[in-house]
Amino acid sequence: MTSKKKRKRMLRKFKRNIFKTIKFLYYKLTHPKIKLNILGPGTKICEACGILLIAALVFYLISFNKISYIVCWVDAIIFLILLVLLKFEQYQDDREYEEWQRRNFESNHGHQY
Repeated sequence: MTSKKKRKRMLRKFKRNIFKTIKFLYYKLTHPKIKLNILGPGTKICEACGILLIAALVFYLISFNKISYIVCWVDAIIFLILLVLLKFEQYQDDREYEEWQRRNFESNHGHQY
């Protein structure tokens, strides 16, 4: 076999493998096996954020400004992480609901509820 044909064949194989890998990674990202249930712990995290905010306010009132800013930033970071996790859980729930609707639609022979 000539080297030109061999290179073409290797390139096609490489492209096919890249496509399969991307498809596999997309499936793994959109169909996670771990179900997040963050609503219960999320309320506790919100309470902790409120307590940290009050602590930051107290530190600010007694003129410990640097400590107040640090506590405020930590509070903001924890709250943003909570929001990201809640958004991810919402995405998972939407995907799960769509899957449930699709299964029920197929099992009821096209009749919707």
